Amino acid sequence: MITIKDVSELAQVSQATVSRALNGHSTVKEANRIKVFAAIEKLGYKPNAFAQALATRRSNSIGMLVGSLKGPFYGPLMHNAEDTVYKKNMHLIVTSGQESREKERESIRFLQSKRVDGLIIHSDSLSDDELIKIARESTPTIVLNRYIPELSNQCICINNEFGGYIATKYLLECGHSKIACITGELSKIDSRDRLQGYRNALAEHAIQYDEHLVIEGHFELHGNHQTVRRLLDRNQQISAIFLPER
Repeated sequence: MITIKDVSELAQVSQATVSRALNGHSTVKEANRIKVFAAIEKLGYKPNAFAQALATRRSNSIGMLVGSLKGPFYGPLMHNAEDTVYKKNMHLIVTSGQESREKERESIRFLQSKRVDGLIIHSDSLSDDELIKIARESTPTIVLNRYIPELSNQCICINNEFGGYIATKYLLECGHSKIACITGELSKIDSRDRLQGYRNALAEHAIQYDEHLVIEGHFELHGNHQTVRRLLDRNQQISAIFLPER
């Protein structure tokens, strides 16, 4: 096994110089840097990733917490995150909270133990206060699909309430008045915000909110067939359905 000592001997520099060259220190003379990398190439030396992480305090990895490892929403999200991270010569470590507050906490602790250089968090269960604490005490953190005023520059999200409003408003302007709403799981803030947008649009058009026209469903479209049937059985006058798919 080729070691840093072998590299230093072939390059005729100290082991400390080899280490500094590998870690990109500006104090290494250009002539020595060239000799070090020539020796590395000739010997086929592969630096120990763990040792490098200790030396540089960087793991060249990004940690990501998502709600699930499957589905039409999370799959593309993870794929594009990994693609972007890989272009920066880094790796993405993904964990799932499985819609459990304790599992989300455990997953974040795991990512932190790996000394990731940054965190991407999509949390359905953790409170704003918990996310603020993580973002302020841990590695650089981005929060997805959640707006927290104290972390406004670190949040990437859409206005779900406004989305629910404009979708319902469109149906109202098309002449519908009996508009049902199939929400996503109401444990998720996205669902609650979109439902509020639905209610706002009804109120704006002086239509009373009817709880019998609202039913909790799933974000996955294929999981709502029976839910639609239940709604139509309740009220045959329904002419439109707002279904907020994730």
